Amino acid sequence: MNATIYLTYYSLLTNNYSLIHMPPDVQSTLEELMKLTRDNNSMLHKMRRGARNAQMMRGVYWLLIIGVSVAGYYTIKPYIEKVQSLYTEGQSAIENVKDFGSNLPKFGQ
Repeated sequence: MNATIYLTYYSLLTNNYSLIHMPPDVQSTLEELMKLTRDNNSMLHKMRRGARNAQMMRGVYWLLIIGVSVAGYYTIKPYIEKVQSLYTEGQSAIENVKDFGSNLPKFGQ
């Protein structure tokens, strides 16, 4: 009996459907079970593939965001430096005007 079950199990695993020592209802149930098992395995592989693709797309998404941010910074950097230099020149011009105003009363003496 055990040898028959083992051979039947082996034949199911190797896609050899020569189930000769089984009643027809058990054979049809096992065939249906094998079909459902294959469908389930196929769905699991699709889910795993979908999860892997989603993870790769998330990585590409973040690399794209970081790349665009870095490229944008280096594109805007000369303009930022120009504004900073104008700001420091404006501060020094304001200091010069303040110094000129504070030296004005000494001018008449």
